[in-house]
Amino acid sequence: FSCGTSSSGAATVADVATATSTVSTTSATLVDMKGMSITLTTGANPAIVGFEGSCFHTDAAAVTEFNVDVDGTAQVGTAGLRWATDATVSEERNCSFSILTADQTAASHTFKIRWQTSVATASVLGTAGIPYKMYVVEVQD
Repeated sequence: FSCGTSSSGAATVADVATATSTVSTTSATLVDMKGMSITLTTGANPAIVGFEGSCFHTDAAAVTEFNVDVDGTAQVGTAGLRWATDATVSEERNCSFSILTADQTAASHTFKIRWQTSVATASVLGTAGIPYKMYVVEVQD
C-alpha cells in the first residue's frame, strides 16, 4: 500500500485492514471488531480513521454503536457513532464513517474499530466480493 508524499515532501503514512468474513457481536459494551486493527508509526499529527461496511441486525428495535480506539482511548465519546436499525430485521445498510483524531505523539499507535449492540445480534457483512475495511491516514501539514 502506498500513498506518496505530502505537499511538504514528507512520506504519507497510511494503512488498510480488510476482512472478508461476516462478523457479529452480542456485546452490550464496546468490544474490538475482529480484524479491524492497524498499528502505525506517525509524526505529531492527527489521523483520519475510516470504516467501510454494510451492517444488519437481528432485532428491528436495536441500535449498533461504533467507536474508534487509539491506544486504549475512545475517540468518539463513550457511546460512539450510533446506527439505529431499519424496520426490517436483517436489512443491510451502510454503516461507513470517518473521523479526524486529535494530534498524536510521534510514536507507534494502535487504531481499532470497536462496536456494541443494544440488544440481540449486530453483524457486519464480509465476503470476498463485499469486504469491510478500516483505513488510517496520517494528516500532515
